[in-house]
Amino acid sequence: MVRKSNDIVKFVLSAAILIVIAVVLSFKFFKLDLTEENRHSLTDQTIETLANLEERIFFKVYLTGNIPSEYKKLEKAIEEKLDEFRDYSDDRIEYEFVNPYISDDENENNKFWEKLYDGGVKFSNIEYRENGIKQDLVLFPGAFMNYKGIDYPINFLKSSSKLGAGQDMVNASITNLEYELISKISQHTRDEKPKIGILEGHGELMDVQLASIQQSLREFYLMERVSLDENINALSEKLPAKKSRNLLYDAIIVAKPTKSFNKKDQFVLDQYVMNGGKVMWLIDPMAADLDSLVNGEQAMSVPLNLGLENMLFDYGVRINNDLIIDYNCAPLEVDGGPMGDKRKKMLVPWFYSPRLFVDSVLEPYHPINKNLNNIIAEFASSIDTIQNDVTKTVLLTSSEVSRRLKSPVRININIAQFGFEYFDNKATLNSHSPIAVLLEGEFSSAFKNRGVSDTIINSADIAYKDVSVPNAMVVISDGDIIRNDLYPGENGYEPFPLGFDPIQRVIAYDNTEFLMNCMNHLLNDNAVISLRTRTFKSRLLNKAKVEQNETLLKFLNVGLPILIVGVFGILMFIIRKRKYSKTAV
Repeated sequence: MVRKSNDIVKFVLSAAILIVIAVVLSFKFFKLDLTEENRHSLTDQTIETLANLEERIFFKVYLTGNIPSEYKKLEKAIEEKLDEFRDYSDDRIEYEFVNPYISDDENENNKFWEKLYDGGVKFSNIEYRENGIKQDLVLFPGAFMNYKGIDYPINFLKSSSKLGAGQDMVNASITNLEYELISKISQHTRDEKPKIGILEGHGELMDVQLASIQQSLREFYLMERVSLDENINALSEKLPAKKSRNLLYDAIIVAKPTKSFNKKDQFVLDQYVMNGGKVMWLIDPMAADLDSLVNGEQAMSVPLNLGLENMLFDYGVRINNDLIIDYNCAPLEVDGGPMGDKRKKMLVPWFYSPRLFVDSVLEPYHPINKNLNNIIAEFASSIDTIQNDVTKTVLLTSSEVSRRLKSPVRININIAQFGFEYFDNKATLNSHSPIAVLLEGEFSSAFKNRGVSDTIINSADIAYKDVSVPNAMVVISDGDIIRNDLYPGENGYEPFPLGFDPIQRVIAYDNTEFLMNCMNHLLNDNAVISLRTRTFKSRLLNKAKVEQNETLLKFLNVGLPILIVGVFGILMFIIRKRKYSKTAV
């Protein structure tokens, strides 16, 4: 009787301890992440953002219902991530899952889907097999984030030529969940968005040619066009009673100018830099355009003489008057002659369109170019770095099989006829030519010791500086890296996404990611970069073996644990019965 009472006391104490632990853990989020890449852990910046939330945020997710297993995996990952967000935000994050198939009536569903689509949640038509039968399904792998009464769309499923379809795409989307959610939260909860000016007035790219990158940048920043017009107050304004200027733009983009900058506009840009303004320079030093070959097989490329050469030299780089040709290049579709009553199209290597990449010569990788795939360029030039106190980091280079053609360059479409042997010459080879460079430090004014009058130097309205505050800029020797292609639409020309390959008909290049990383770094949004470039190793199951051994795998995962517990329980029962039988005897 005493032994039985002791067993009861032990059981009650054990149960009480477990209940106490469960209650404590319910008030404190806890997760043990033993993965090599910490794939189940939030970054410190995400945790800080969630902890500082002041308003309630509600997510309505539309990926649920009777969906294929790989998408069920994505649904579960979204739910787990939102649970984690809720715990770290002191319950300011709330969510619900809504089946987009709201009715058995097809018309009702279509109306609801149209509402989702108009709000920005994209749909996916997928094919899958269920019990060996091919099925079609419309999915909405997205959500609305409601903040202060406004719905903001989020699309979780990301597609590109680099991912393929199905399971690979789902796994990539799971990897990006934290980025997709926290970037949307940060975007709409920050007190004030940084402001970016896109320069115009010197033949820069038009808005329609920058539409894709502007759409991406607007997720984080305010955007507007700005013209210098020889106005010292175009980019910054004088602060009263201080020898400094207040920036009107946190950063500016100089996107492929084709007309020269006069001295006054150069001075406006220089003093903007001296006062801490960030600049992304995308400069073509040579006049070169594929359209110039439309009416013939060749064209001449000569320097543009933009008037920015001395400025950039003083800051720490020289963009050379040359064009890079690279054996690692994109193809070009050309006319292959008549074929019956039509014209035959053929693909040829277009050496003037190098696929830029980050390779072993740039290790250790800078956060800007970490985990990036190819970036496509066209008529790029080389960059030399100048010895001064500014820190230079090469971000992009040509491949090891590339050459520099010095100005003037005869651009000939027949260059495609040359093979590898044209590049395989050590005397003419220029491997790994820099094409994008990050500059960081204190810059000397391009007008220092250049005959600036005492009137300007001493002017209280100008507040001239000859050395900058600690600052940064990115110099890219190709304006086309930021330019999206166009196609004729119903209302004029429409933009393709940046990095779009018109031959493969997919987004094949990481131009958007690279430029976004550059701007995020310039504006100190490094936490966003770390999330965007975060990668995990995919440890996928063999799909053929899974289908072949489906019954066995189900038993091993579901039935076997139950069987083990059952066998263990029976053994314990037999052991206890024998033990107490002996005691009784």
